[in-house]
Amino acid sequence: MLALTRDLGLNPDELVATFRDPPDTDDDDEDSDNLPSSASDVPLSRPGCLYLLCATIASNVFFHAPSTIPQLSIFPTFSSTISNLLREPSSGTIGTESPSLIDSLLFLGLYMQDVSKSKGELPQDDQLYTSTLQRLALLSANTPHAPLRYHAHLLASQLLHAHPNENVRLSYIKDTLQHCPYENLKASAVGWLKDEILASTKPLPTKSNSKPESEPSIFATPACIETLAPHLFPKPSHLSYETFVAHQPFFLAVLNFYYFLLMSDALRETLGAAVMRESGDWLADMEAQILDSEKAIEDGGLELQLLHQAVAMCRDKKMAVTSSR
Repeated sequence: MLALTRDLGLNPDELVATFRDPPDTDDDDEDSDNLPSSASDVPLSRPGCLYLLCATIASNVFFHAPSTIPQLSIFPTFSSTISNLLREPSSGTIGTESPSLIDSLLFLGLYMQDVSKSKGELPQDDQLYTSTLQRLALLSANTPHAPLRYHAHLLASQLLHAHPNENVRLSYIKDTLQHCPYENLKASAVGWLKDEILASTKPLPTKSNSKPESEPSIFATPACIETLAPHLFPKPSHLSYETFVAHQPFFLAVLNFYYFLLMSDALRETLGAAVMRESGDWLADMEAQILDSEKAIEDGGLELQLLHQAVAMCRDKKMAVTSSR
């Protein structure tokens, strides 16, 4: 592929411009007057240019091949690229594109985020930021290939946690929990919340001439639990058995998060107490729904057994914490 790039006389900047810039509407005109009259008039393939650039970057990073890597940034280079090459989020078909295209997009995004000097750059426009995150999150939920799902989730997580405004991060997590139709993606949002809490409560090294501490992060206070509680602890009683089982990835993620806060010595009296308060009778409602669902089938179902064990662990830990006060 590198030899092909050289033979065609394509430089990396030209490759980037081809898949980054919006397509020319005149290119879609099938009027015979606009048909190319020579080879130089034929527009370059945007996916093809992406493949050639990724091959150039890979050869340079992994094999130290001499090549010129253009200056790249997540915003707007990567955000424009996935907007051009992936379908619209509203179509519900993101993730059904060819595996090679998705793989190349994720490779380019991870390279920009982790290797290039553009790491940490974010757009001024929050809409561009959230739309980019949304496309990556949908990739992590929809593509049938497990490695691609993982890398899409990894890149989305890195971009989310890189935003300097914690209110934007909390708002995106809330929006995912409230509106996302994919249970595995809602489970990822619970994981994002856990990561934010861990990062905000991590003790900082002390310095002799340190300045007074600033306001604590919202993720280190009960406010984040209070904001997300209606979407973390939905009432399960109105769900049918099939729907209840379909929600298993999300419910297990929430139960894991619940248990984590009660087990942590540093978080138990703040966020753990907030979870117990805001969840109310949610554990009891979950257990009742599980028992009702188990009666509807003969073997109880492996999914329900796992949920029942997780609920029992959280219930017992909650009782232990309450009795120790």
